Amino acid sequence: MELIAVSLARLVAFLEIDGLDPRGSMSAPEGFKHIADRYSFAKGPQNFDEFNFEKGVNFLIGKLGDINIDKLTLFGDGLGIDTRSSTDDCETVLADLLAGVKELHSVAIQPSRRMHLSNVIFRSSLRLSSMHTALQLVADQVAKGVSADFRQEIQFEPAAFSLSADASQIGLKPSPFSIERRVNTPFSENTYFSAAPLGTFAHLELLQQFETALGA
Repeated sequence: MELIAVSLARLVAFLEIDGLDPRGSMSAPEGFKHIADRYSFAKGPQNFDEFNFEKGVNFLIGKLGDINIDKLTLFGDGLGIDTRSSTDDCETVLADLLAGVKELHSVAIQPSRRMHLSNVIFRSSLRLSSMHTALQLVADQVAKGVSADFRQEIQFEPAAFSLSADASQIGLKPSPFSIERRVNTPFSENTYFSAAPLGTFAHLELLQQFETALGA
């Protein structure tokens, strides 16, 4: 497996945003400016309409050391951090943010829950039809019918695989796990997109295990 790109690494941490400044010692604009300055965000909330925790208060294009932060979003019940490097880097940004809160307000905040999302683009010789012979059987029959209609040979093969959580059993739905052919890319280029509700490195390790299991 060859990693082409991490297209998204996201951490969502659930916590009381008001707890970041428990005594209200800063106004909202002051607090937002402090965050924008700490991470050198190119854009932060500028006006009252953007101070909306229901929609999300967004900070765009920042940096912590050598970590590029695509977006930090504050909600009333938590925050989201997006990078294109890894969810570990998102965790580093969160730890730094909470350390800064402790320095300012002498309060230690810990998230009650976390969610991860990892999106990657990779190249692999895996074939999803290897999961079960029934998949190739169906693909061959579909190809036969369509080729007859089109009067030319057209090949079909399984192009996507997905796993979803049973949302009826939980209040918060994790993102699905999926592997699919890269859109608008010839099958011959062996390029795939995968999304997972996992940390980036756990996601990549799982893809490697999946590839090995299929004999790719």
